[in-house]
Amino acid sequence: MEYLVRIIEILVWPGVALIALFVLRRPIADLIPMLQRLKYKNLELEFQRDLDKLREETRDARLKTTLPPSDESVVVDLDYYLQQVRESSPRNAVIEAWLGLESSAVSTATHFKLMPKRARVSASSALKALVTAGVLSDNDMRIINELRFLRNKAVHELSAIISEYEAAKFLEIARDVTDIIAGEAWQKYGGCSG
Repeated sequence: MEYLVRIIEILVWPGVALIALFVLRRPIADLIPMLQRLKYKNLELEFQRDLDKLREETRDARLKTTLPPSDESVVVDLDYYLQQVRESSPRNAVIEAWLGLESSAVSTATHFKLMPKRARVSASSALKALVTAGVLSDNDMRIINELRFLRNKAVHELSAIISEYEAAKFLEIARDVTDIIAGEAWQKYGGCSG
């Protein structure tokens, strides 16, 4: 009898764990892509979001966009600045790139008078106005929302580790989205406001 009790004691926790895994398999599977790092005792696994896939999607959309004329020296200076920030602090580079994307959305929406009169000007209201005006597609907004998720991770998760590689990919994607915003608005409205 003691032998049977001992076997049951040994099998109870693994059995509970297996049942929990079976019941929670879908929610756990949905969380895995969002994990940055998983550490258990001596086992440490890192999960990188599929930034390369997102990068390719953005690059394809960017190549279909005609950019408005711009001062190339400003672009080079901004790229240099973001590269320096990325090398010293990948987290801050993500934040700076996001702020640039938001600034582009706000300035484009206000320049082309896409915001409702007396509307509070914010990045989210500017992005909504750009979608409503047909400047941004649903796919563009999906990419922006994925970037927002990563930016939120950089800002709010103090333990989040953002590699230089991830920051570089984020910067490239944010730059392409910024170009898409400006280029699509330029194409749709012919470079003149209102």
